[in-house]
Amino acid sequence: MKGHILTQGFCVLLFLLGSLSIKAQMPDAITIIPENATIYDDIILTFDPETACYQNGSLAGLSTIAMHSGVTINGTTWQNSVSFNSTGANGQSPILTSNPDGTFSIAFNPYEFYGFPAGSNVTQICAVFNNGTDWNQDGRDFLQGGPDCSDFFIPILTGSP
Repeated sequence: MKGHILTQGFCVLLFLLGSLSIKAQMPDAITIIPENATIYDDIILTFDPETACYQNGSLAGLSTIAMHSGVTINGTTWQNSVSFNSTGANGQSPILTSNPDGTFSIAFNPYEFYGFPAGSNVTQICAVFNNGTDWNQDGRDFLQGGPDCSDFFIPILTGSP
């Protein structure tokens, strides 16, 4: 009986630690709906410029924000990139919509937007944000343990087509 309780407790601990590590991988300035989306799902990606890192000027308070992004395929980042001033493989603009709470969102289907082959092992959306015109204002992730900035690497499940 005591061994069974210890085994259950250990399993619960592993689950909680696993949940925390998955949550910790999502950058603070980014949310995705649905949370456990696959690359074939329609998603809403929301960016909060108030909690982002900036190499240049802040994006907080702007009326327009654009996303420059790509995907990680088989461990190689920034594949099938969509520039902030172009359109995705499906013709969709990477301009985000302003929300009343100061965040910005874009609804898209990663498979259709990035145009990678069906069955690709995609594990992340790589992204940086700017003012839609140039890089005088940008939004990036914080490098772990320091004040410097990095690209966003947003985890997403591969799923199946």
